[in-house]
Amino acid sequence: MKNYLIGILLILTSLNGFAQKFWLTTYEFPGREKTGLTLTPSGCLFVSLTNGVIKSCDEGNSFYTVLNSSVVHTIYSNSLGEIFVGGTGKIFRSFNNGQTWDSVSVGTTYPISKIIQNSQGHLFAITGVLTNDDGFIGDGVFFSNNKGLTWSQRNNGLGIYTCIEQIAIDKNDRIYITTADEYVTGNGGLFISENNGNLWEHINISVDGRGAINDQIKVANAWSVSISPQDSVHFSFFGTAVNTSVRLNSVKHISEIRNNTHWKVFNVINSPTWWQDKLLNPIHFARNGDKYSSVSGSINFGGTFFCKSNQTTWQKINFGLGTDVNGFQNIQHFAEAPNGKIFMVQTLDERVYYTDTSVVASLINPQYNFQQTELFPNPVRGGGDVFFSNISENQKAHIKCFDVSGKQVFETTDFLNSKITAPQQQGIYFLTFETGMYKSVKKLIVY
Repeated sequence: MKNYLIGILLILTSLNGFAQKFWLTTYEFPGREKTGLTLTPSGCLFVSLTNGVIKSCDEGNSFYTVLNSSVVHTIYSNSLGEIFVGGTGKIFRSFNNGQTWDSVSVGTTYPISKIIQNSQGHLFAITGVLTNDDGFIGDGVFFSNNKGLTWSQRNNGLGIYTCIEQIAIDKNDRIYITTADEYVTGNGGLFISENNGNLWEHINISVDGRGAINDQIKVANAWSVSISPQDSVHFSFFGTAVNTSVRLNSVKHISEIRNNTHWKVFNVINSPTWWQDKLLNPIHFARNGDKYSSVSGSINFGGTFFCKSNQTTWQKINFGLGTDVNGFQNIQHFAEAPNGKIFMVQTLDERVYYTDTSVVASLINPQYNFQQTELFPNPVRGGGDVFFSNISENQKAHIKCFDVSGKQVFETTDFLNSKITAPQQQGIYFLTFETGMYKSVKKLIVY
């Protein structure tokens, strides 16, 4: 299903085109401020708002609301298409492509800021928030082995450091979390667990200070921990080297995490004071090797940061990018379609963005004819005739019809200049057309 509902038209944009185009907005993006997004295997895009979730199965051409909630902080989906939405003290679940939801209490009063899953299907959720009165507080890490139905705390080894800022997982199911250490004691920062969070092990951080700063680092707060396809941990953090504050982006292979060796520092900006870098938010590693991230701050300071495949230089690219409701650049969240099209939302920004910069050129078949198929009438009355026209030279196409849940309604092989009968039930449907030379997907509204 995902190969049909993801757009067929592939456009490869080069770096030379950045000045003209990078981020574009989807045709619509209803609702107010966004907090996250995810793409399901059915090809549907789910976007979390501060007060709910909207859904699009036509690459953002049209959205509709599938969940209303008082507060939403994050959204996650897995390879089975199961969707989990983090609220405050609760998680919403949907197992039918967002048609229905239930709500599960997690046993905390704090925001669920991120949810991930390991290869065994076990779920992990983190909590943490910065408050004016109490500083960095949270209830740590929660674990579920029954699809999020029940949750238990997994904080053994964390001590008092239960405000969790980041979480990631590698190919071996090792979990990485980062905790806030408000007084920079050196006891917070990066932790790992080899046993589903039953025990957390603190990881000391050191870098080659090059005579400018001390090698030993105490981590105060982390902006990102991300695992690359090459099995490297990218760790961006603020901390201290004895009496010097540092802002560092660092990397280390997963096999070396426990070794008493330096983390390699990589720079986002070139500056003589390399230990005061701009800090990357979580990194998205695209299928073609490109890397996407963001830097939070003012328009002049923050924005999208992009690193082309096989290169090491990060570029700030704000073409087409808006701001959040406060006029700042904020954390960006990414989702990638199978063809390499990147969708993005920026925390507390109303827009939904996309770019074709990383579309995989090898997926483009030059033999394909990508002429548009036209449907009419559309909208159509239930059970009415739907006609097709197209200027392709192909005579026949394999036609399938899906409802918004991804369920196939019917399929047929017919002449493209002929007609089919629309479903009887009112709703939104997706018609896919495929021949050896042609692919297309169209939305059909039945009233």
